[in-house]
Amino acid sequence: MTANSSAAPSPSAPWPSGLTLLHWAIFDPPWLEAFSEKLTRWQGLGLFLKAYLWVIVLALLLYATGITLTVALELPLRFPDIFWASITAAFQGAPSGWAQAVALGSASIGGLAFGLAFGLAFGLAFGLAFGLAFGLAFGLAFGLAFGLAVGLAGGLAVGLAVGLAFGLAVGLAVGLAVGLAGGLAFGLAGGLAFGLAFGLAGGLGMVMGFYFGFFRLPFYPWHLLGGLGWLDFAHNPYRRDAVIWLPLWGVPGQLAVLAQQQPEAAREFVEFLLVRRPLQRGLAMRLAHAATAGAWRQLPLQTDILFPPPIVAEEPRFAPSDEWRYQLATLRSELKSSQSQSQISLKKVAFARFQTALEKFRQQTLREPPRWGQYYLEALAIWQDEARQERARLDLEAERLEPITRNVYRSGEALRPETDQALFLGRDDLRDRLAREILTAPNLPLLLIQGQRRVGKTSLLNFLPSLLGAGFKVVYQDLQNARVASVPAWLEDLRRRIADVLGWSEAPEPIPTDDWVSAWRWFENAFAGVLQQRDFKLILALDEYEVLHGYLCQNPDAGARLLAAIRSFSQRQNQVVLLFVGAALLSELDAPDWSRYFVQTQRFQVDYLDRRAAERLITEPVKLRYPPAVRERLFDLTQGHPALLQLLCKTLVDIANRNQKADMSMADLDLALQEAIGRETYPMLVFWKQFCATPALRRSVEHILCGEPPADAASRMRLEEHGFIVERDGAWRLRVPLFESWLRQYKDAYPLNSTY
Repeated sequence: MTANSSAAPSPSAPWPSGLTLLHWAIFDPPWLEAFSEKLTRWQGLGLFLKAYLWVIVLALLLYATGITLTVALELPLRFPDIFWASITAAFQGAPSGWAQAVALGSASIGGLAFGLAFGLAFGLAFGLAFGLAFGLAFGLAFGLAFGLAVGLAGGLAVGLAVGLAFGLAVGLAVGLAVGLAGGLAFGLAGGLAFGLAFGLAGGLGMVMGFYFGFFRLPFYPWHLLGGLGWLDFAHNPYRRDAVIWLPLWGVPGQLAVLAQQQPEAAREFVEFLLVRRPLQRGLAMRLAHAATAGAWRQLPLQTDILFPPPIVAEEPRFAPSDEWRYQLATLRSELKSSQSQSQISLKKVAFARFQTALEKFRQQTLREPPRWGQYYLEALAIWQDEARQERARLDLEAERLEPITRNVYRSGEALRPETDQALFLGRDDLRDRLAREILTAPNLPLLLIQGQRRVGKTSLLNFLPSLLGAGFKVVYQDLQNARVASVPAWLEDLRRRIADVLGWSEAPEPIPTDDWVSAWRWFENAFAGVLQQRDFKLILALDEYEVLHGYLCQNPDAGARLLAAIRSFSQRQNQVVLLFVGAALLSELDAPDWSRYFVQTQRFQVDYLDRRAAERLITEPVKLRYPPAVRERLFDLTQGHPALLQLLCKTLVDIANRNQKADMSMADLDLALQEAIGRETYPMLVFWKQFCATPALRRSVEHILCGEPPADAASRMRLEEHGFIVERDGAWRLRVPLFESWLRQYKDAYPLNSTY
């Protein structure tokens, strides 16, 4: 990641001073580079000359300081008798050879110590004074020439950065190396009088001098001491210097603790590090995890913050595992599900699932690398404490609101196998037929699960995996999802869902978006490579498939070619089952004509519950007692319509808990009808506004309400085919009495746009 040039100050703003440019060149080269990219040739020349004047002054001061230090450090060389006479006296006064050896060794050690001290001092003085001065002057002169020759805008940044880098790295390295080499050679030669010492000391000095300058060690103590005091995200060594190579012990830990306390400020600092501190990407990712964990800790049981932090590709060691991300997505989904429930009993069940998912996620976090996983453990502990308190609150609320029986009914919601086994009744024949067709068919045709809205089609899909067993994997896609806004978007969303189920890695090549058939061929190739190694079949369940037809209508010719490609794929293999789910029949979808391409489609109609299943749904899931007359009237009014039956049963349970009684009466049913059936009751509303969306259909319904036969045969046949009307005693009637009463009361509130 490079510096973000758009973040640098604009040349139209007040120009920085020469000292500011030097500061950028030493401590913030990415910022200087980003700024220089915005300059014109003449702007670069002006700023370069502005900075060069300060370089000359600084170089002269450093050179004068170096000369002064050099003269001061050469005083012992001017008066050698002070040092060498004592060594000579000690050596000559030794009483024996052994004593002489000790004296010689002591003199050698003293000479070596003196040489090291002198070498470090001389090298530091030479490196900081002469080397840096020479580097600044040479580097900026080079930058000026380079800027005039190649481009002053780029030359400013290159000249300043290269010049100062040359001054620090080369100047310090060469100058300090020469000083160390000379000092060490002088000390060792003076003490031991061996020529080999000069060579060893010279090599050691060169190496030490190079790394001393390369890693900017003169600034390291300053940064280290600065990190021992008070730190925040606006005042810390990483704000001051963009070229910190060595770790600053304790500073990242302090910033991580601060990130957990101030997540928003930490995220801004992370962005700053990624844009302007390329050497600190690891620190940025560490703080990103700490900030995310801090937000979780401060806002427990919030779904909108349950997302992992973005991780840059250069730091894969901070990337969470796929399992961690999957568990986090599951946790977010379960929490959102529990918060969306309106019934207290269903909310309790959903929240229990969330608690289970929370514990699984904590266990997975313990298996992640401690370098970032540790930050989440405290936050998850807080979440678990809050979850226990919320569970206790839900228990108290359930005791208050449901003293007679739990209200387990779902009105208008799809049933789920983990919570709604007691409500999924009356579908045994349909489930057995569907399972038999999928399990035994040698060549799987396209399967169509068709029925009115809110009669249990999606519920059947939810129970399908447990029904079919491990030999099948179900990929469920709701085409009313906001992600699906076109044919390419449908295919991309389908690819993502298949990848989640099969564990696909990212596609090496993107799905084509301009040619629908080529996009489908991409899927065929992907299936061929994956399913050959698997021992299961894949079911692609496309719910509300009519939405896809609306996108195909935008280009009927391309839509027809796509349907033909899908048909060909379905006929050539039996590992991928195409299962379309919706309210429309294939013959009702034209331009392109679906029935033309899927002639052998197997239709599974999802209808209302029969009387026996309806009575079981009324009595078995709850602890209420219904007289036979009430049960019979409930069925007569709804004719077993699942959504209407559950809506009335849910309302009856609310009445029972509100009045604290378990014996229900006909009066209670009348009250439930008043409370539950209104102008916006969904099954009737969608029938009148969506299904009866043509003048002919509405005229036919109005004729039936008036006791007259429908005049339009096509409309009558369609109403009958979809199960909305039946013929009784030689007359056509609305199949569900509640539909008829609702239409008499509310149909005029929803007129068509066109008159008829």
